[in-house]
Amino acid sequence: MDRGLEAVNKIKIESNNKNVVVQTLDLSSIASVRKSAREFLKRERRLDILILNAGIALTKKYLTEDNFEVHMASNHFGHFLLTNLLVPLLVNSSMKKANPGRIVVVSSLAHWWGKIELDNLNSERSYDLARRLKNSNIIVNAIHPGAVQTGLFRHIPYFGPIFHFFAGLAIKNPKALDESLDNVTGEYFSDCKPCSHSNESKDLEMATRLWNRSVEILEMDRNEVIPMPKKN
Repeated sequence: MDRGLEAVNKIKIESNNKNVVVQTLDLSSIASVRKSAREFLKRERRLDILILNAGIALTKKYLTEDNFEVHMASNHFGHFLLTNLLVPLLVNSSMKKANPGRIVVVSSLAHWWGKIELDNLNSERSYDLARRLKNSNIIVNAIHPGAVQTGLFRHIPYFGPIFHFFAGLAIKNPKALDESLDNVTGEYFSDCKPCSHSNESKDLEMATRLWNRSVEILEMDRNEVIPMPKKN
C-alpha cells in the first residue's frame, strides 16, 4: 500500500490532478476481489478503461485461502471475477459517451506454450470476453507489452527485473487510448500492432468451457456473470 500511495502522490504532482485514488486489492483472494469491487462501485459513478495488468510468475507454489494454486488464483480467477463485477459499470458508462469503453488484458508471448487443463486448473486469458461484449460499446484486446523492467520475477534473485507489464503498456503499447482501435476488438497486439496468437487461444469452444468452469469454481451468481449475446 505504501508504494501505491507513493505512486498516487507522484501522479498528482506530475498531472496536477488531485482526483487520484488507490485501494487495496489482493487478486489471489476471492474475498479481497469482491470487497475491492464493492468499494469501487460504491465510490465511483463511471468506469471508462479497465486494464488487467497484475500478475505473478515463478513464485513458490502454494494454495491460497480459497484452496486455489496461487498462480491460477492471481493470474486468472482474480481477474476473471473482478472483470465480471465491474463490466456492468463499464457498459453503463460507455452508453453515455461517443468512444467505447475499453478492457485491455496484458498478456505475454508465453501463452504460445500454455495449455489449459479444465479438469485440473490448479496445475496451471480469454477471447470469450470479447465475444460476450460484442453487442456492447466495449472493446476488448490483449497485448504483449514487450521486454521492459518489472518486479514480476522478483522471486528469482539472480534473474533480476526484466519485464514491466504496466510500463510497457503505458510507454510502448498505448492501446487503452488509441482512437484508431475503436472498432477493433478480440485482437492480440505485440510491437504495437495486431499479430498472430496460439491456436489454443483461438479455440472458441475451449474459451467457453474455461469461462463456464471458472464461473462454477468461483460459485458466482448468475447475475454476476457477463452473458453470451443472443443469436439473431
